[in-house]
Amino acid sequence: MINRSTSSSQLRPVHGFTLIEMMAVVVIVGILASVAAPRFYRAIMEAHLEEAKPYLMAIAAKEQAYYRRNGAYFDSNDENAISSTLGITLTDVSNFCFVAKTSSFLENSNPTFEVWAILRNGTVTSVAADSTGVTCTTVTGKLDASGWVGTENTVGGQGRVVVLRYPPTNGQSTTYRTGRTIFLNWVEGISTTDPLL
Repeated sequence: MINRSTSSSQLRPVHGFTLIEMMAVVVIVGILASVAAPRFYRAIMEAHLEEAKPYLMAIAAKEQAYYRRNGAYFDSNDENAISSTLGITLTDVSNFCFVAKTSSFLENSNPTFEVWAILRNGTVTSVAADSTGVTCTTVTGKLDASGWVGTENTVGGQGRVVVLRYPPTNGQSTTYRTGRTIFLNWVEGISTTDPLL
């Protein structure tokens, strides 16, 4: 006959976590999350800003062709004019309003231009670029913004600007906007620094 009963000395001890150990783990995870969250948010914002780059480069290419034909770069705060003059479709780029600025606005004696992608949220049809005196009018039929652009005066907020400069520059420069000094980092003529500050 098989004896199925076991004595207490034959039982394995039950292992578990104490309340203090669980609290320590929760605190450590909380600290790690608080350190990682801003970096994660910045990485998400950088990915969103990538949406503007193909359009910035397409407008820049069209600007160069326009310069060869007309001897001057095209300058406009109106996406309708940019779209019709340069032949760029901007209705599907919902989170940005595009502006083309020439050397006369930029106070530069060399023939140069910048293309700005001004962040926009909601259904606004006119977006001011962080008190630079530039207001962008969106193209007729532009889609509503998708919702990741924040409110004004916030990181990734409406009015912040992604800039393409031609001729391209690398390195850093300084500009002054909305009562704050901005250090722009240029990589192959594009700066995404403003929305990330």
